[in-house]
Amino acid sequence: DLDDEAFARRNLLTLDVENFEELYDAAVEKVQSASTAERSEAARFMREIIAKDERFWQPHLMLALAVRESEGDTAALQHLTTAAKLRPNDAEIRKLLAAILRKQGRAKEAVEHLRVAVGLQPREIEPVVLLAQAMRDANLFEECRRVCEAALKMVPDNSDRSEEHTSELQSPC
Repeated sequence: DLDDEAFARRNLLTLDVENFEELYDAAVEKVQSASTAERSEAARFMREIIAKDERFWQPHLMLALAVRESEGDTAALQHLTTAAKLRPNDAEIRKLLAAILRKQGRAKEAVEHLRVAVGLQPREIEPVVLLAQAMRDANLFEECRRVCEAALKMVPDNSDRSEEHTSELQSPC
């Protein structure tokens, strides 16, 4: 789910927007739409909300997701960075930031966000695999090997995905 219960505290928003909850929920659905026009409409709404009160991370995240295709990764990165500053302990935001940074050839910056994500999700394999891949891209091979070796010890032998995780962790470095 792109939104969470934190934004259920919408009554904290001191916005003068009639039917805010319905409009916001509709905009979130439009962010997830395949339609460029709907995503553009959602982006306009999120920009209006941010202009009224920029203290909440959710509209920044939604705006980043809405504009990534139409305005590009750089625009999305700007909004994701703001969302991460407002909600620094959100692993999903960190992983999204890292994906864009890696795509832009900024692997060392991606590593820093993925370190945070691994710290926030220490029992999850996915952020560790992403961290190892970013370390490889940043030419941090020795550290990548150490991360992979430690992560391989985390993968349970009886896991349905143990084979997949093992190959992912053996190949990055």
